[in-house]
Order: sequence, then C-alpha cells, then structure tokens
Amino acid sequence: MSAGLRSKDPILDPYRFDPKTNTKLRNWFLKEKRDLPFRKNRTPYSTWVSEIMLQQTRVAAMLPLYEKFMQRFPTPEELANAEEEEVLRYWQGLGYYSRAKNLHLGVKKLVHEFGGKFPKTLEEVLSLPGVGPYTARAILSISYNLPFAVLDGNAKRVLSRLVLFQESGSKADPKLQKIADSFLNTEFPGDHNEAVMELGARVCIPKPLCNECPLQIDCEANKAGLQESIPPIEKKKKEIPLNIRFYLLHTENGFLLLRYPERRFFKTIYSLPFGFEGKNPYESDPVLDWDLKANDL
Repeated sequence: MSAGLRSKDPILDPYRFDPKTNTKLRNWFLKEKRDLPFRKNRTPYSTWVSEIMLQQTRVAAMLPLYEKFMQRFPTPEELANAEEEEVLRYWQGLGYYSRAKNLHLGVKKLVHEFGGKFPKTLEEVLSLPGVGPYTARAILSISYNLPFAVLDGNAKRVLSRLVLFQESGSKADPKLQKIADSFLNTEFPGDHNEAVMELGARVCIPKPLCNECPLQIDCEANKAGLQESIPPIEKKKKEIPLNIRFYLLHTENGFLLLRYPERRFFKTIYSLPFGFEGKNPYESDPVLDWDLKANDL
C-alpha cells in the first residue's frame, strides 16, 4: 500500500487513509487557499448562494455577481420576499436561470417552513428545491462543520487519482462517495471538503501539476504514471448541430419578446421569437405559426 493508504481488510474496507495525508492536505489549503468573498461569511445561506452560483460557472465570472446579489439579498427573508423578476435580473450574466428559480423556491420554503433557519439534517436539507446531495453536503460541512464528504467534479478527479480508481460516470459515483467518506477529515470536514475541491480546481486539473501537489507521494495514479488518463474520459453523447434564426417583430411600441415554459430553449427568460433551420427534433415558437417570412419582417 502507499504512504497515503492503509488497508485493514481490502475486501470489506478497501480504502483506509493515513491521517497524515489529511493533515498535509489541510495544511496546504490553509496556506494556499484563495481569498474569496464567499469564504469570509460562511453562513448556510451565503454558502448556499455561492454553491448554486458556482454550478456551471467559473469563480472569476461568479464573484462580482455574487457580491451584487448578496448586497441586494443579504438574508433569506430578503430573497424570499423578492419578486422572481428581480431575482432573475440580479442573476443576469450567470446563465442557467433555472438555478435562480430553484434557489428562490428553496429559500421561500426555508423561510416559510423552517423559520429561516437552515436545517442540520441531510434529509431536511434535501427537501429544499434545487438542493442535491453535493450542495446539501457542502453547506452542512462548510457552515456547520458536520461530517459530510462532498463529491463534485474536482473531488472525483482528486479521489480517483489518489487511489487509482479507474471507473467513471454516474455508476461509479456511489463507490467514489464511499472513498470520499473514508478520506474525510472528520475533525475539520469543512476545511477538508474545500481543500479537496481547491486542489482539484488549481492543481489536480485535467492535465495535473503534480510537482505542486501536496499529496504527490501519496497518489497511486502518479506512481503508476496514469494521472493524465484518470478518470477515464467518457464518450460524449451524440451532438445535434442546430441553426437558429431569430426574428425581430416590432411596431411603434417596441419589439416582441417571449417567455413561456413550453419552449425548448430560453424558457425562463424573455427572448426574441426564433425558429430552427435544417433537420432538428424541436418545434419552433408558436408565434411563427403566423406564417411570417424573414423578408416580410
């Protein structure tokens, strides 16, 4: 076994980590962690907002919008009482507006059913709209220091390389969660989870910077020279090329913008009516049933 792993029973308990590995990781994090605004106020609410914003969004793009959002909605009550239109307006620039809608719904439930106090059980947290296993575990560990290990894309990459785990995809997630649980520093679960994610975001990247890694000598993939091929790349689903034509319909009163949930795209925001050109499986906006042609507009 490696310096980072100890196995008592490789069949029943295959991953028993040396506590020194956790200590090295936490020491690296405390010294090297980025000074980010959302790390300065680790209430469950601020952690929740930051985690939702960081889904599908890079930190650099998220930061200025996070600060504006928190200035306008500093408490769950402020957000719960706001109109959806205003919430979406403060979300502009982040995209994936369903995240904002679900966050808004979740905070409303928090205020109305939990009195605005974030629950401390995984089951109750998962009852909030838009909160999945990763987000729930992140909030509970970071804000309440409860022993829940997180598993996001960065954590999966770090853990897979650390123990030479050569599976990937959703079917591998339950096994990786067990590895994450075994690796968790239960004394400092919040720091540990942030350290794993920080390592994955800055050092254990797809093309890893192994010489900068505090766990280099503990990493089984590095020892085997397989760090760049783990986790294995999943086959991409077949992509459908789409050509979209947007229409400008206007009168002296302004331009026509549409928003309705039945649309395949742009269903949570106002946008111009549009149609697809070429082969595609989607229906165009109903407004185009007016039999308008591009040269008529």
